[in-house]
This record gives sequence, C-alpha cells and structure tokens, in this order.
Amino acid sequence: AFYGCSGLESVEIPNSVTSIGEKLFYDCSGLTSVEIPNSVTSIGDFAFERCSGLKSVEIPNSVTSIGKSAFSDCRDLKLAFYNAKNCSIDNRVFSSSGLTLVIGADVEQIGSGLLASSNATKIVTQAATPPVITAETFNNKSCPLYVPQGAYAKYWTADIWEDFSDMKPIE
Repeated sequence: AFYGCSGLESVEIPNSVTSIGEKLFYDCSGLTSVEIPNSVTSIGDFAFERCSGLKSVEIPNSVTSIGKSAFSDCRDLKLAFYNAKNCSIDNRVFSSSGLTLVIGADVEQIGSGLLASSNATKIVTQAATPPVITAETFNNKSCPLYVPQGAYAKYWTADIWEDFSDMKPIE
C-alpha cells in the first residue's frame, strides 16, 4: 500500500487495525515515527524494512507474531521498546547498528531472531523474571545487558541469559 513512499513522514495506525501486512511500509525512507496501537496482533514480513528514517518503535503487548525482517535495515532506528508478552518471531526482526532494545516488564517469552545485529549498543530488560529465549534470540551476547537490580541473580543463572558476557544491574 505504501511501498517506497518516501514522502510519508509519520503514521498513526487506528485502533481498528489488527494486522500490519507484508511490506506495507517497506522502503518508506521518510518515515520517522509510527504509532502501533494495542489492537495490532501481527506485523507482517518486511513491514517496515528499509524505513531508513525511523528513529524509534514500540511493539505493544498485543502483538503475538512478527514476520521476518519486519524492522530490518532501518538505519536510524536507535530505540526499540519490545512489550510483546509472548510472541512468535520469524527471523531477524531488528538488524540496526547502534540499537538499544528495551524489553518490557511483562514479556514472558521471546522467539528466535529478535535481534540479528551484532552491533547492538545495549539491551535493557525490565522483566523481573527472565523471559524464555532461545540461543538465536539475540545474535550478539557481548553487548551490555541491563537487568532489574533485584533480578540480577535470576538472569545470571537463567538458560541463555547466562551467556551474556557484560551483564549489569539497572541503577
């Protein structure tokens, strides 16, 4: 629908929308902001891929599936709030260099391929209980991982989370 629309700068998706289709905003280089409402349950393959002007995005807790490369190659994407409580992920959702990924407090499980970039700046999790992840959820386990201060020991001993080499408590 908006594939390659370079003049599109911002999008406010109405609450009546439940799905963001495949390649809907693909290569919308002028898109700098998008509001995804809590009514959305799925984000399709390549939905926002190559939206080079996109600076931040928030995935609401209503999202239960995200397609491959949904936010890949978004050069200016520096901040992603991931609040999807229990979401299946196809592959390589985020791949931006310098991305800070913030994981919401209610997230219980994160599928494989959420963060494919080896250049993530940091991952911050607000979840007191470590979400269930796979070895492929995060490509880079050497970037700083910030965890809730009272949950530090839980992350330090949790499967896969224990593989992060630079774990720090949130102060």
